[in-house]
Amino acid sequence: MISQKKINIKREVLIKKAKKETLNNFIFDEKILNILKKHFLENIDQEIIIKNFTKEEIESGLASVDYWKFHGELVGKFMEKVAEDIGEDKNIYSNLGIIHDIDYLKFSHHSGNYEEPHPFPLANKLLELKFPTKYILAILEHAGYIGAGNKSFSSRLSAALSACDDLATLICTKQIDDKGNIITNDFNVILNKKAIKLIRGVEIPTHFLTLKSNCLSRVLSDVDNYVNEPLDMVYDKNKKFELL
Repeated sequence: MISQKKINIKREVLIKKAKKETLNNFIFDEKILNILKKHFLENIDQEIIIKNFTKEEIESGLASVDYWKFHGELVGKFMEKVAEDIGEDKNIYSNLGIIHDIDYLKFSHHSGNYEEPHPFPLANKLLELKFPTKYILAILEHAGYIGAGNKSFSSRLSAALSACDDLATLICTKQIDDKGNIITNDFNVILNKKAIKLIRGVEIPTHFLTLKSNCLSRVLSDVDNYVNEPLDMVYDKNKKFELL
């Protein structure tokens, strides 16, 4: 697994590069989406799944191609709503939401099998496709071991992607305790008004993941840290980020 020191160095290099770039001529179209889907979602066989996931994770639905496709689409919808609210490019926000976890199945960072796991393979592919560095940083910083939870967001876009990612995970997960009882969450209590607005009107399944209390995702343990506070940063017009 890549060290925190190497991550920090890579991030600083990318931030310096991003500050020199302009975003005016970049077009994120269907062709790029198809290239990424073919590269990361095709040819995922059982050998890859067994290598990257425990039996419990497989049974939870976490190793399902259908889940990750749906998760990306849902995050894309949330991101589009955020962009509309704050006056940003809806196409960029939406498409980054769709692709942000597209390399997870092949390169899970929880498996410990890769020197540079998710989301580095996706970031490297985006570099190859000449993506603006600001967008690549957002992809990297949504990962918990890089930015999310530490509030290490280089841009408003980055904070939005992280918050929308964890919001999608939260509302598509059913928690069960050691005795098999369902742990219920009252979203009106644990989510702030901005998050409630995002999920309102979005059609989601009852649950996509079933996680035991000893196998919870980060957001289920700290909703404020991973959803509410990053969203507050996104909507705060006075909040300053390193990248505009």
